[in-house]
Amino acid sequence: MRRRPWLALLVGLGLAMGRAWGEDLVGNGGFADGLASWTAYAAPESPPLQPQIDRGVFRGSDMAAAVLTTAPGLRGLLRQGGLPRDPAVGKVRLSVSLRCRNLHPDWIIRIGVEQYRGGNLVRTLGNRWVEHGLDLDWTTTRLEVTLPPEAEQLGVFVGLWFKDELKSAPPPSGGRLWIDDVQLEPVAAAPATTVAAPARGGISIEGLYPLGLRGIFAPGEPLRLLLVGRSAHPEPTAATLALATRDYWGKEGPTATAALTLPAGDFRLEVGLPAPPTVGFWNVDGRLARGDELLALLPTGLCVLPPSGPPDPYFVADVNGLEMDVVPAMQRAGVSGRKIGVTMGGVTPDNREKLDEYFAKLLNEGMLAAYWKSGLHLIGNLYLGFAVPTWLAPEVAARRARGLFPYPDEMFAVFGDFVEAFARAVKGRVRLWTLSEEIDGSIGLPELAGGSVSAELLRYVLLSRIAHERLKKVDPENVVIGLAVSGDHNRLPRFPLVRHLLPDLTRYTDVVGPDLYTDSWNWCLEPSPGPEASDMRAKILDTLNLGVGNPRRTAISERGYGLPYHLAPDHPLERRFAELTARSLILGKSVPEVLFYATHMVVSGSAWRARQTASTDAQPLLDMALWHARFGSDGKLQYRPRSAVAAYATVARQLGGAVGGSEILPRRGVYAYLFRRPSETVAALWTTDPEPVGMTLAMPAAGELVDLMGDSRSLGAGEAHLTLTGAPQFLRLAGPLEPLAAAVRGARFPDRPVVVAEGHLADLSTLAVELLNAGSAALPATVAVDHVEGAVVAETRGSITLPPDGRGQIRLPLTATDPTRLGRVNGSIEAAGQTVTWTGDLSATVVPAAPANARIDGDLAELSGPPTLVVDSLESLQP
Repeated sequence: MRRRPWLALLVGLGLAMGRAWGEDLVGNGGFADGLASWTAYAAPESPPLQPQIDRGVFRGSDMAAAVLTTAPGLRGLLRQGGLPRDPAVGKVRLSVSLRCRNLHPDWIIRIGVEQYRGGNLVRTLGNRWVEHGLDLDWTTTRLEVTLPPEAEQLGVFVGLWFKDELKSAPPPSGGRLWIDDVQLEPVAAAPATTVAAPARGGISIEGLYPLGLRGIFAPGEPLRLLLVGRSAHPEPTAATLALATRDYWGKEGPTATAALTLPAGDFRLEVGLPAPPTVGFWNVDGRLARGDELLALLPTGLCVLPPSGPPDPYFVADVNGLEMDVVPAMQRAGVSGRKIGVTMGGVTPDNREKLDEYFAKLLNEGMLAAYWKSGLHLIGNLYLGFAVPTWLAPEVAARRARGLFPYPDEMFAVFGDFVEAFARAVKGRVRLWTLSEEIDGSIGLPELAGGSVSAELLRYVLLSRIAHERLKKVDPENVVIGLAVSGDHNRLPRFPLVRHLLPDLTRYTDVVGPDLYTDSWNWCLEPSPGPEASDMRAKILDTLNLGVGNPRRTAISERGYGLPYHLAPDHPLERRFAELTARSLILGKSVPEVLFYATHMVVSGSAWRARQTASTDAQPLLDMALWHARFGSDGKLQYRPRSAVAAYATVARQLGGAVGGSEILPRRGVYAYLFRRPSETVAALWTTDPEPVGMTLAMPAAGELVDLMGDSRSLGAGEAHLTLTGAPQFLRLAGPLEPLAAAVRGARFPDRPVVVAEGHLADLSTLAVELLNAGSAALPATVAVDHVEGAVVAETRGSITLPPDGRGQIRLPLTATDPTRLGRVNGSIEAAGQTVTWTGDLSATVVPAAPANARIDGDLAELSGPPTLVVDSLESLQP
């Protein structure tokens, strides 16, 4: 546990006095005191759980970890319960550091948060299964849980489990799981996330839905909304519906109040609003009342979008989702293409010889008809992961039970015929084909259909080869996009599984197109810090560096974000969804070799699940869609566009048809990408800083600045002042790229110091000051140190010339250093006419030598007789 001594003392006092809510609620989470505060639980019919303490292999500074060793039939949890809950805290975060060795994939690592009452377990509030391979290096896993009001006490658990269907043949034993740094901390309360609540007074409201083109209206078009509900009164009820609007930025817009007569029984009433003055996303706040009695608050949202520009095949909707009746609205938002495909689930012994008829019906009458009859650019999609026809499933199971390669020849033959018939049906319209299976995820599933990783990899290779051969047979110009891994690009070195498969698939893959999930996509668990933090653009370039294809190209075969289904339209996560969707699209577009970017869902399947299950803070449903969809009382879907629809539309309009994307920045959290359009240059600009950043640049000519919602203002030639936020802006100038590129490179940030510094201990006799020049020219800088706690600075000043956008270091000698007293350092920097103060923390910790039997992961494993260490941060102790 990373806890300062005074904090440990406070927590200890809290325990003795009944325990106060502090920085961390878990006692002895680093196992420094062995298993004190912890209890071992074993499920019925399970052997006892026998946790041990390992003081040689650990993660945190307490230099100890708990270890669970698997045994036949073991299902056990290490628990700590009865922890007091502060009623003011609405959400908590559980963090656990985990490591395993020789742990069979059928074993499930479980972590969770529980509710207790009077020291007794009531129920589980949230839990998570941690993915792992045979071995897992130290990894910190987190789980956020919203607390119900009645939860007075909490608990945490971590342990080993396996699925019920494996009871007759439990996973093999002998593996070990290390547990360290268990923490349960409060999370700042989130804003209210309620959607339209049922009304009172005998009147229930289903919702307030925008009409138009699935919630999209043209500029100047009056707004229309539909109020849907039911009245239990036998007579009509007089009511008023007050409507107020706010744009994406919070500026108030048109209002209206409608006098309504709510009939007895079900009702569907249309109400109107004046056209908003600007384009983009608009929040609508409805207030339904009967006299002075509030019946319902009804938040909804809509978009005002101009006609879309010329189609750009980069902007694609993925094959996931259920948006057949949203196709015209998709096209208005700038979606130019869609992946289409079906699994082999519809192939039967009766129609396997009539596949041409089967596909003709799908394209003209079935689930693919809406796309086939649209003007969308179509991309074929082949599901490698669903290649077993239903009638062959028993044979696969029987072959597996006999220890044979489970997939029969007939399956591969049927798949080949299926691919060829599909390609014939769409020949001339479809040239790009994606082979859809995240094989790196498939082989990590607890239950593999083939029974082993090697069997699944062989199946994948054979299906990929067959697909390539049959597609080229129908049309040699078909382009096959394969190896759609979902996480292999996040590993180091990049793409280890892809590189393992390439010797067998290079000749059968024209383009490597990963499902590019580089950052957190499931925001029910953890919101994303942004695509920049995970090096999304660098990973696209890593894909090209695999050297597949001539010319080298790539595709973002799938990417998206998911957030809780029930969030209000103006929730901060909805806004972040819009911003990160836009930034991801820009980053992908900035690499010219990217053929397309397939957004994971336009309308999510969670809309269907929500028909039976409510999404709440405690149990959120994941929704990865641009349009929020909800089943109405008539059994039909009602749609509400998210603000991400307007953001998507703006990117598509500003960058549609653009070529030659290039990266001019990033520089200290500021990002700029330039694109060339037929008669103009466009720069996309934003910052990842939490606060706005002022930017001043010399405009080479008059231009236009467009915000994320599509609203614009003119900029004259000469000095221009911009304010950058996390919402991208687009700077447009007529003419060639280089003048605007030079202006962006030379931009100044007047609210920021040109040079920043950070001090740390190089050793006990040397202070190292690291400097960063954020300017575009070489810059002399002088550092002065005023005071250091626990040491004397022998030389208080040092000078250096920093390179453009570069770093440098000044070393200053220290004397009379007392490591037990080292603390704050204060100083200043003089550069570019600015004097900027800076501070730092040089606190050091004296660490005793490790015990003789210590084991250390990594290159230090053979180190013997380690000396006493002095470190400036306890973080340095992590392996």
